[in-house]
Amino acid sequence: MIPPLKKIAKIIRKNSSFLITTHAQPDGDGLGAQMALHFYLKKIGKQSLVINSDPTPPKFQLVDPRHEIQAYTPNMKLTPVDVVVVMDTHDWQMLGPMQPLIQSMKVPVIFIDHHVTELDEPNEHLIDEAFGSTGELVYTLLRWIKADIDTEMALALYVAIMTDTSSFRFKRTTAHSHLIASELLQKGVLPEQVYQSIYARDSISKVRLFGNVLENIQTSNHGRVAWLSVSRDTREKYQATIEDTEAFSNQLTLIAGVDIGIVFREDSESQIKVSLRGNGEIPVFGIAKKFGGGGHRHAAGMKINGTLQQAITQVCREANEVLKGYPQQTS
Repeated sequence: MIPPLKKIAKIIRKNSSFLITTHAQPDGDGLGAQMALHFYLKKIGKQSLVINSDPTPPKFQLVDPRHEIQAYTPNMKLTPVDVVVVMDTHDWQMLGPMQPLIQSMKVPVIFIDHHVTELDEPNEHLIDEAFGSTGELVYTLLRWIKADIDTEMALALYVAIMTDTSSFRFKRTTAHSHLIASELLQKGVLPEQVYQSIYARDSISKVRLFGNVLENIQTSNHGRVAWLSVSRDTREKYQATIEDTEAFSNQLTLIAGVDIGIVFREDSESQIKVSLRGNGEIPVFGIAKKFGGGGHRHAAGMKINGTLQQAITQVCREANEVLKGYPQQTS
């Protein structure tokens, strides 16, 4: 990892203006990592813009207390920058409408990410799937360049790490993850405040939708695959947002005997968003890759063209094939 750290440190030192972005439908990891670097750049006198394809979900507004994150609009006029930093993805297509904009800028682009790397030259970027979150990578970078991590930066990093490790319970949570969190708490982060902001503000629409989809969980004959589906009509019936469905997949692998959990969300009549979770050692990245998606080895996703039922049939078939190579872990 040291060569990318040296390279990025040099880029930060030699340039004066930066644009920081993350994937479409930003989450806590992408947003927290963005803002931690943004606060640092401003602290050392650099110019920094934070612009994303989609607005910040209200529950993550705590990482942006002065509302500095901008949501991209087609008529937006950008100030020229020296460098672009992309957080929590290295897949251009994940940037949504920001993709053509960034590619047209003709400036160096740095990816900081913890998903499975598919770049031809990964050493030119800070990418390491062994880390539990992009927030941990940004922390590592900041420590490498001897940054003074203040309370504001610490809060952003804590949100990134806590949310992408699902409160420190995912497989890639390490002792190092907890050591970082410990240091961030010493900087003044209040865990209960963070929890209340992110997890204790679900809308009644989300709760009612969740109740509906939980009632209709399906399982394979052997019980090792569990899935739920959210049709567009059902989501609209409960007046829930797309963002409201993002955490549903984590619930399926809590069921005894389930090794792969899948959420199918109908975004339109012809496109289905699929989220996959593998329990224990079960990999799901290959399933997502087969359908043009990506992610982590044990948490991945993709979009499939077709109907909801077609997507369910195709993906569950692939999940069952994967499980043939792994003995049942739980009963």
